Amino acid sequence: MDRVFYGVQIPEYSLGTGNIAPLLEAILNFIWFVIHEAWWLVLFFILFRVARSAYLYWKNLLFLKKHHGTALLEINIPREITKNARGMEQVLLALHGLGNSPDTFGEKYLDGEVPLWFTLEIVSFGGEVHFYIRCQHKQRNLIEAAFVSYYPDVEIIEVDDYMQRLPQGYDALTSDGYEMFGTELVLQKEACYPIKTYLDFEVPDEDIQLVDPISTFLEILSKVNEDEFVGIQLNISPGPRNWADKYKKTVKKLRDRKSKTDLDDDSKDEEEATRSPGQLKVLKAVEEKISRPIFNSVIRFVYISPKETYYDTFARKGITGAFGQYSSLDLNGLGQNQMVATRTQIWFYPWVFPVWRRILRQKRVYRDFIQRRMPDHEPVGKLLTSHILNWSIHSRTTELSSTEIATLFHPPTNVVLTAPHIKRVESKKAGPPAGLSIFSEEDSIDKYL
Repeated sequence: MDRVFYGVQIPEYSLGTGNIAPLLEAILNFIWFVIHEAWWLVLFFILFRVARSAYLYWKNLLFLKKHHGTALLEINIPREITKNARGMEQVLLALHGLGNSPDTFGEKYLDGEVPLWFTLEIVSFGGEVHFYIRCQHKQRNLIEAAFVSYYPDVEIIEVDDYMQRLPQGYDALTSDGYEMFGTELVLQKEACYPIKTYLDFEVPDEDIQLVDPISTFLEILSKVNEDEFVGIQLNISPGPRNWADKYKKTVKKLRDRKSKTDLDDDSKDEEEATRSPGQLKVLKAVEEKISRPIFNSVIRFVYISPKETYYDTFARKGITGAFGQYSSLDLNGLGQNQMVATRTQIWFYPWVFPVWRRILRQKRVYRDFIQRRMPDHEPVGKLLTSHILNWSIHSRTTELSSTEIATLFHPPTNVVLTAPHIKRVESKKAGPPAGLSIFSEEDSIDKYL
C-alpha cells in the first residue's frame, strides 16, 4: 500500500524482510521541518559565521596596522663563507621562537591578533644581487644577534626599503613603460613530503657541500639587464608545533606499506615482507620533515622590464626552472600556482577574457609583492578583495620546514662562483684586543691630543 506524503505518492519498498518506506518518510519529514519550521535557525548560523568572519577581518586589519613598524635589514656577504646552510637553519630556529599566535579568547577576538611574518628576499637590480630580511623593528637586534652567532663575518645593516624605488602600483608601472611577470610557487604534493634540501648536496658523513643550490639563482639573477628588476620573496610565519597531526594518516600509510617484490612464497607472507629501498627513503624523509619546526610560507617572485626588452620566458621558465633543482619525483617539488601566475591564454581555465584576467592578476601579484602580503585569514577578507575574474582564494600558504627554507635562502658559500655580482663586505670587523687599558688619568690622555 502506497503512503501519501504532502500529496506525493510514496510506494512501499521492501528489502528482504525490512521495509524502508517509514525510514524514507522520516527523512523527508525532517527535511521539510528544517525548511518550513527551522529555516530561521539555519539562516542565523549562516549569518553568524559571516558576521564573525567580518568582525575578525576588521580586527585583524587593525592589529596589522598597529604592528606596521618594520625594518629592512640587508645581509652584506663577506668575501668567503665556509659554512653551509646549516647555519641559516639555526637562524631560522631562532626566528621560529619569535613567532606569535592568538592563544586566548582576548588575543583572538579583542586584539585581533594574527601571526606576524618575516620576509626573506633575494633581489637583482640590473644584475647586482642583494639579500634582505624584513622583520618587526623591535626584533631587529635579536635577528642581528642570531645571524652574527652563526655567521660572524656577515654584516647586517638597516637600509631604506627598496620598494620605494619601484613604481607604486600596477598603473604607475605600465605608465612608466614597464611590463611584468609574477607568480607564486606551491608544493606539488602533500606538505609532509619534503623537497630536496642542502643535506642532499653534501658529501655523506662529512660537512662538505659539493654544490651550493643557491648558485643557480645567483647566476640567473646576474643575467638581468641594466633596466630590469627581479625580486624573489619568501614570506614566512612560524607555524604551530602540532602541524604534522593532520598528516598522521599519510605517515601511517607509509609506515605500513609493504613491498610485494620481496615476497618469498616458501618462507614469507605479505605481512612479513620488507619495504623497498625507495619506500624506506621516502619514509625517512617524511619523518625527518615532520620532526622539524614549520613555517607557513608564500614564495613569490616578479620580473619587471621595459616593454622593449621584456621577455617573460626568462622568468616563467628560467627562474621557475631554478626551483626545479629542489624537486624529486618520489618526494615533492615546487611549481607555479597557475591560478595566480600572470600568464593567461584563451585555453587556460576559466577560458574567458584572458586579457582582463592577465591585467587583474598582474595588479594583484604586484600589489602583494610591494606590500609583502600574506593571504587573508578570514573568508570575508578573501571575498572583499576578490574580483569576479580574479578570486583571492587561489593564493595560499605552503608548509615548509626550517631545513627547506634554509636551502632556499642562505648566504652563499665559497663554492659559489658569482662573487662579482654580489655586494660584499670588504673587511672584517674585530673587537679591541684583550687587556687593552680603557681607564687613565686626564694628564695621560692629553699627550695624545
